Amino acid sequence: MSRPSYFVPGLALLMSTAALAAPAPASKNDPSVTAAPPGITLRVIRIGYGVNPIGSNGNQPRDRVVFANDKGLPLYSWNKDTVPGKSACDAECSKTWLPATAPADAKPVGLWSVVTRDDGAKQWAFRGKPMYTYVDERKSAPPPVTPGQVANTNPVSPNAAPVPAAAAAAIGNNAAGDKPKPVAINSNNLDAAAAAAAMGRQSGEGRGHELDGHEVVELTPAQWIPMPVGITASEVRTAPGHVLTDDKGLPLYAFGGKIGDGMSDEWKPVTASHLALPIGDFTLISRSDGATQWAYKKQPLYSFKGDLDLGDSNGRYADQRFQLVYFLKYFTPENVVVKKDHIYGGLLQTTDGKLLYVRENNNGGVDGALRNDRGKASIGEKIALTGCDAACEKTWKPLLAPADAKPNGYWTLYDRPDGAKQWAYYGYALYTHDGELKSSEVYDAVDPFEKTADGTPRQSIPMHWRVAPP
Repeated sequence: MSRPSYFVPGLALLMSTAALAAPAPASKNDPSVTAAPPGITLRVIRIGYGVNPIGSNGNQPRDRVVFANDKGLPLYSWNKDTVPGKSACDAECSKTWLPATAPADAKPVGLWSVVTRDDGAKQWAFRGKPMYTYVDERKSAPPPVTPGQVANTNPVSPNAAPVPAAAAAAIGNNAAGDKPKPVAINSNNLDAAAAAAAMGRQSGEGRGHELDGHEVVELTPAQWIPMPVGITASEVRTAPGHVLTDDKGLPLYAFGGKIGDGMSDEWKPVTASHLALPIGDFTLISRSDGATQWAYKKQPLYSFKGDLDLGDSNGRYADQRFQLVYFLKYFTPENVVVKKDHIYGGLLQTTDGKLLYVRENNNGGVDGALRNDRGKASIGEKIALTGCDAACEKTWKPLLAPADAKPNGYWTLYDRPDGAKQWAYYGYALYTHDGELKSSEVYDAVDPFEKTADGTPRQSIPMHWRVAPP
């Protein structure tokens, strides 16, 4: 797309010749920004103490995006691993804290490296810290069920050891996976281990957080990288990944064009206080209009006026000289892209132009999709492949994965009865529609929303199709 070719006052004096030769910001294709290697996934859990929203009478834990293994179990670091690339968890320790095993031929990627344990086994490490899963972990999602079956809504991990008595009492659970009960947490009736377990989400995810010096590994690049006030790194779904943003969560772009090139007025310089000082890879540029502008790796930073809502990254379609600055780039299958959408911000589609859909029975509905709601991973995992049978698949085509595909990021896999693998995103199995649809949000018959087959009022949302936002 061509842009208006006119001169912008002040731009010609922005940078020196040396600055023009500076390395470009991290590209989306740069392997050094890969968020996770194959077999490492992302999961959203609610754990720990958060904030008290206005009008709330209780503490509300915040959602955290954390790393997990290929089974969806959160990964932990340990404060006793003080030597980079070395695990202090010996044979006895590893019975409780299971090393996050890496393939024998695993290679470092991005911020991930490979640790060789004393027994010769390979273990993943993130930012030099060896990764572990907790043997008492519970996963919120039940196993797939067929229609008519009643699923256990809080199953125990197949490898789970008996729950410690104090912790079980604290969270109102027993080792058989009974429904958790809310409890009051106070220092008078809980020891440290029990208190840490009680802080976990009632589904049981993140049970090991703050237990014996272990913590979930949260995706928070803003905590690792020195940044100026007003600039941070946030998850932008349409990117998809963690990119440089302003304090509102809207993306910033590094300008990689030539001095004197025309630029439309859609781009606004990211200005700094005259008293601001350089920090890390962030430097300052004196503009001829008297303003001071932030630059990242010597490339000036801009915001795009067309980015209006959280999740937008419309500037990447507007002018190729402006690039998102990636800190963590999420995995996407080769045949899937994020399609720009004026209603949803972005939608997942195949490279041949077919939108991706999921089977849903959550109450998010159309308004949920308009909020860019991915749904709930636990619901997607419960539905799994049961939402579309053989007759359904004559119209709704599964998004198949290569035989050697591995779970990565928000992308996981379901094993199909025919032996093939099917991609899932955020726990929901993905499908394309074999034909044209009048709406990108598709429901089955409207009547089931009002009444059941016997005419009584419906108490739950029936199964329906919806689009898949990134």
